[in-house]
Amino acid sequence: MTANDRGFRAAFEEATRAIAACATKKNKHLNLQGRNLHRIPDSIGSLVHLERLDCFGGGITSLPDTMQGLTHLRSLQINLGKSFKIPSWISMLPSLEILNLMGGKIIEGFDVIPKIASLETLGLQNLGLRTVPEWAVRCTGVKQLWLCGNQLQELPAAFTSLIHLCDLNLQSNEFNEIPAILHELPRLKELYLEENKGLPIPNEILARGSAHEILTYARKLTDRGGRRPLNEAKMILVGRGAVGKTTLVHQLVHRQFVEKHKTKGIKVSD
Repeated sequence: MTANDRGFRAAFEEATRAIAACATKKNKHLNLQGRNLHRIPDSIGSLVHLERLDCFGGGITSLPDTMQGLTHLRSLQINLGKSFKIPSWISMLPSLEILNLMGGKIIEGFDVIPKIASLETLGLQNLGLRTVPEWAVRCTGVKQLWLCGNQLQELPAAFTSLIHLCDLNLQSNEFNEIPAILHELPRLKELYLEENKGLPIPNEILARGSAHEILTYARKLTDRGGRRPLNEAKMILVGRGAVGKTTLVHQLVHRQFVEKHKTKGIKVSD
């Protein structure tokens, strides 16, 4: 048995013990961690009381069919493996409101996600997405959509179908401008766009996460033809000779106090 195999086995056994302990205590939240955890034990199906499952392991590649019995499961967060397959039965989990998929790659079954009737929050984070998947905008009941950590530069026209969307996270993508389509989302309240380096929006506005403030600023930019405020000022020091004007400028610009001789004429500093 290789070192990797031993690591996988140890992680699986630890997950099995965690599930057993959760069943004994009837906990509603289970967090399965470990960089070598790639498969969830079938015994997870015994946790009929479970409401929240977080799998932040080394990359889960599939979900066991025994999870079909988790009828109280409200939140499912998974760190995906390189080839994750979404099972068709996930749409039949009657209480599932939050589905957060992170890292890895979805290769099969994603078309079933819009069929999750109770879904309110959908996370597709760090999946390397260059475009918003067509099936994602068919999740018309979602109120929160997390698309951070991808490579998005624009949003599709069908994004307007997300009429219930209140919270949109587009952090750490590649947007160079605020998508105009965001103005057409009537319920959008929170908008997160930090770490999109090409955006002409001041960080202090982006950091507040207010959709109204960000979209208002973007509209003003459009009205000005896309021009940004320079946010610079010029200062002129006027006074008698040899009183320390040049020394003061040096302190303001270079943050160093250095005595200077009397300046002859005018001196311009950047």
